[in-house]
Amino acid sequence: MTTDELYQVIEALIEAGDEAALQSFVLGHLTEFPEEDRNEFMLAFFSGVVDAEVAEGESRYQFIRDALGALVSLEEMRFYMKDAVAEDGVRARLARHGA
Repeated sequence: MTTDELYQVIEALIEAGDEAALQSFVLGHLTEFPEEDRNEFMLAFFSGVVDAEVAEGESRYQFIRDALGALVSLEEMRFYMKDAVAEDGVRARLARHGA
């Protein structure tokens, strides 16, 4: 394919909004592009991968943070329930002894 034909296909894939097909096409024909263009494509793909990893990392961080928050809440509830049970026990003992 000529460089013009390559860019026509790229343009059509962009207009179609098919990012997966665009990526597949560019990677499949990477060696057919001029070196400057190859470097730009590789940089764009690398940047996209980094952005995706960062987003995924942020999602993982949010999940872990939320899970830890829930565990802390459960631990606090357990602590207060333990105190409430102990308090009920003291009241029951006091009631048995007429206090």
